[in-house]
Amino acid sequence: MRGGFGNPVALREEEPSDPTRLVREATEDALRCAGVGVRSEAGHQLVARILWFWMDGYIGYSARIEVEYTLADSNGATVWSQRVKGQLGRTVLTTSAWSRLLSDTLAYLAREAAKQFQDEAFQTALR
Repeated sequence: MRGGFGNPVALREEEPSDPTRLVREATEDALRCAGVGVRSEAGHQLVARILWFWMDGYIGYSARIEVEYTLADSNGATVWSQRVKGQLGRTVLTTSAWSRLLSDTLAYLAREAAKQFQDEAFQTALR
């Protein structure tokens, strides 16, 4: 992040694991939107690898979250893989606007992931 004079300003989450938690929550929302149940003991395992979790700018900001999803069957074999990106930009003049941009980018990621999870290739891989 950058302050009013272009100087770097840290935007810190309370826990270092917050990006992982936020992406997990967005992914769970996307799966539910696609009609896929979320269970820890499921036969298939979906792994979300965070490739980008970044926001930068000076007045005009861009936030980008990119995730590589890999679905493995009960034997551990990869049966589906896809990269999904959420990226938004806008003018940001306050710290609360930084937070809104991050939240909106996560929501965009969830919508894009839901499209992939609704796709026939993913649905077939679940069978």
